[in-house]
Amino acid sequence: MEIPEKPGLKEFLARTLGFRRAVHINLDEHGSFFWKQIDGKRPLSDIEKALRRQFNLSNEDSKQATILFTEMLMLRHLIHLEVPVPAATLDT
Repeated sequence: MEIPEKPGLKEFLARTLGFRRAVHINLDEHGSFFWKQIDGKRPLSDIEKALRRQFNLSNEDSKQATILFTEMLMLRHLIHLEVPVPAATLDT
């Protein structure tokens, strides 16, 4: 899997000089399924439910796995979360 570059001098020089960085991550069966569910549109709650159904997990186990996978991928800058601002907050 290749990560898109961020705009900046370091990335420009890496691209120009041919120093591209490939990232390899080993995921278990649950992690691979989780990764394939991420599409940028589906909320984590839906992904958590799909994980629970696919692997017959308890509510607690699927929620903990979702939090763990999300945290691990965010720490590696492979995903980021966008938290919607409630409409009521925009009016104040």
